[in-house]
Amino acid sequence: MPHRRPSFSSSAHLTNNISFTVGRASTIENNLDIRLDDNPQEVHRRNVEAEILFLCFGLGILFNVPISVLLLSKRYLHKQSFGNIDLLILHLSIADSLVAIFCGLADAIWKLTYQWLAGNFACKAVKFMQMLSLYASTFIITAISIDRCMVISRPLTRVRQHAFVKAMLMGGWLLAIICSTPQLQIFRVEKAPFQVDGHDLWQCCTHGAYSEPWQETAYTMATFTVIFAIPLGIILVAYSIIWYQLRRNTSYLMTPEATMHRRGSSSRARADSVREHTMRKAARNAFWISLLVILTFIACWAPYHIAMIYFVFAHGADVNGTTASNAVKDIFLFGMSNSITNPAIYGAFHLFRNSNHH
Repeated sequence: MPHRRPSFSSSAHLTNNISFTVGRASTIENNLDIRLDDNPQEVHRRNVEAEILFLCFGLGILFNVPISVLLLSKRYLHKQSFGNIDLLILHLSIADSLVAIFCGLADAIWKLTYQWLAGNFACKAVKFMQMLSLYASTFIITAISIDRCMVISRPLTRVRQHAFVKAMLMGGWLLAIICSTPQLQIFRVEKAPFQVDGHDLWQCCTHGAYSEPWQETAYTMATFTVIFAIPLGIILVAYSIIWYQLRRNTSYLMTPEATMHRRGSSSRARADSVREHTMRKAARNAFWISLLVILTFIACWAPYHIAMIYFVFAHGADVNGTTASNAVKDIFLFGMSNSITNPAIYGAFHLFRNSNHH
């Protein structure tokens, strides 16, 4: 029978997605009983992937949970003021903790068991939660950029700004749920047309989910657009506006009009001098933080989405199925590191800044 192309899927569904292929296609066609002892490279590769996933899980929990605990204790235990950025970072740390659990821990265990042992309901639930956590994390990062942009360029009253942030968070989680819903239909537990070590192989996969090739391509492109292209565009615009506004405010303080205004009073001159220094420092910090946020987001996820688009449009014509699947899964592991870097960029920076203010 002809060998069909591996069923690639977008984002989290690619981790551990097996389209009933182990090794070369000829191996499956000519031998219906695969022996793992005869394929040590496959066993070693999966063990290494499991170790990396366990590490991602451990670091994700280690970095995100303490931030959640600190922010919750700040609000409920110490009764301190809880700003909009606190609320945003709290939700981001929760979303990234879910990424660590469902994209890290769940897949690591799956790698070690080799086949899916948890049943069809768990298959759909895990794949749904994987995409939900990734969507939520990305949408909250985008919401943070919008919130910071609003504070700098179009400040609202405290009540209105807080309501706006809560609306963004509710909308982000709701949109994440909606965008993740197709996972419930696409993924199912299927029996492989071959055995492994003399036993039937059952996998949580997308095998047979698409009736036409264009459906897979459309889903992949839709996912790429919603989870990467649009958020990246919003982040770029928001942080560009932030940097521009701070630069413009700093430039105004150096104009002749501002200088003449300061000469009227020595106390006013000192106050404006302090303000000028503060604005310069804020502009400098905003530039570097903006650059760090944008470059980290691109570095973590651009390689994965580019690879996904390439493999989907290549249609397996010149790409070895197993090699391609392994390559994209390895790139996805790198993309998962975004949930580890987020606490350092947002949480640690914000908490450190607050400690300096007290």
